Amino acid sequence: MNLVKEFQILIARTGVFFANCDGEYDKLEDKFISEFILRMIDRGVEVKDSLKELIDIKSEKCSIADVINSTKEFLNQVNEDEKPRIVDMLKDFIEKLINADGVVHPNEVKYFEQWKAEFCK
Repeated sequence: MNLVKEFQILIARTGVFFANCDGEYDKLEDKFISEFILRMIDRGVEVKDSLKELIDIKSEKCSIADVINSTKEFLNQVNEDEKPRIVDMLKDFIEKLINADGVVHPNEVKYFEQWKAEFCK
């Protein structure tokens, strides 16, 4: 699997987890995830082969441990000098996502703190 596709899947999985962790998959959060993926397409990132997989991810149930492990697995495949930029991009994505519906739920804060504890050292 190529890194672009794996990154798309990581973004989608991370987004869906954080959008669901408050017990409600808000339409604004869903829109944010979809728009993020569309911006990737607009920037020339090819997704046609993974579009079905990205859509399927929306119905996945995963835990913060799954998100952390998926992030670690992805980061293990990239050059050391790229890791901080990728972590910053993911951190920014999560932060904007949990604020997308205008309400930051305690679970979103708790899981974001766990994620940051792993990657923002």
